[in-house]
Amino acid sequence: MLRTPRFVLPLLLAGALAACGGNDRDKQIDTQFPLQKHYQTTIDSIVPPFAAAHPKVSEDKIQSVVREHFTFEEYRTDMHKLYGKEHFNDAEFEQIAGYMKDPAKAQQLGQTPDTKALGEKLNGYMMETARDENLRKQATERVQAINEELDKIEKK
Repeated sequence: MLRTPRFVLPLLLAGALAACGGNDRDKQIDTQFPLQKHYQTTIDSIVPPFAAAHPKVSEDKIQSVVREHFTFEEYRTDMHKLYGKEHFNDAEFEQIAGYMKDPAKAQQLGQTPDTKALGEKLNGYMMETARDENLRKQATERVQAINEELDKIEKK
């Protein structure tokens, strides 16, 4: 059986962030962030461990199963929570939005002296979420459900 801890964190972080975002900010996130690209990047990072554990299942099928258990709408809602006004003021949000337009550039957030504090703040919210026992349980259940479905497919 696949060792769950290896890839629960991406699901956990992306799958259930605990905070609240505002309506105006939600619209800004929807228009300024390429959420679909970031969602795909998240899915792409989740698929390889499942593919290693289920070599008889195609990566396309694995991706489809992962998407069933972690939808774009869930991801979008989580991003609204993470980047909401409760966590970031308007100036911080604008700085983040500049980086989030490109998934590759987004990984550089916090790597420069100008963005180090902001990157640490963002990372802090993500780590806070990762320590939440209820969210860990939810992510573990999600991973188990994906594995069970892939096991069934593999046995066909």
